[in-house]
Amino acid sequence: MNEVIGKVSTGIFLVLISSLAHAEKLPLPKSAPMNASAPFKKGAVCSQITDAIGGWIFECDNLGKNNTVAGIYAKGWRIVSTTTGHDYKGEYVVLFIEEQ
Repeated sequence: MNEVIGKVSTGIFLVLISSLAHAEKLPLPKSAPMNASAPFKKGAVCSQITDAIGGWIFECDNLGKNNTVAGIYAKGWRIVSTTTGHDYKGEYVVLFIEEQ
């Protein structure tokens, strides 16, 4: 079991690093300078648990297991980015979410 978790964790890490290496540099919004006193939002990562008939189910940091995309939004979070990867079970989806 630990070997499987290690392989999945390594796969997710490699996908995240690869995504960061190829990410576009976006300009900062002009209405929010770096020294603005806007509150910081919480971010989290969701990894796909299963591809159920009704849609994908995700396990998310700060939200627990059994989250759907609609459920993530209903709990006050939004998806800011996604990526996909492959492991021994096939293709999987990773969501990057932000609390609203």
